[in-house]
Amino acid sequence: MPDATAEALPTFIMRDLAGQRRKLQLRLGEVAMLETLSKAGIGAIALRLVQHAFYVSDVRETLRLALEGGGATEAEATAIVLHYVDGRPLDAYVDVAADVIGAFLRGAPTDDKKKDNPPTTGKPPVDGAPPGPETSPTSTAPAA
Repeated sequence: MPDATAEALPTFIMRDLAGQRRKLQLRLGEVAMLETLSKAGIGAIALRLVQHAFYVSDVRETLRLALEGGGATEAEATAIVLHYVDGRPLDAYVDVAADVIGAFLRGAPTDDKKKDNPPTTGKPPVDGAPPGPETSPTSTAPAA
């Protein structure tokens, strides 16, 4: 059971979307609308997203409503989704939608930097590919 005296985690995340850093948050009203539009409860939507068994509306409407919950007007949120989500690979937004719902359900870590700035090896990308993860140190000593 959560400690009632512990400081509550924020229920929003910050992500780069449409060329800007944006606050994405689902409040109770947005969750009720998302459940209606997706014809499922918030828990079922969360499961569908993490299991990659989602409907397009699970991703699209989560983002649109989270933009509104984060302070965008309905018109702004709709325009952002139309111009930056629709017509692009949906997979790029599945994790963001799952993170938004996760923040509503469990709270968001206050240090969101790890998610936004993954560690890099410091080596330049090869052929435009993003840098890979750091490799583990060798378990044997180098030969002399």
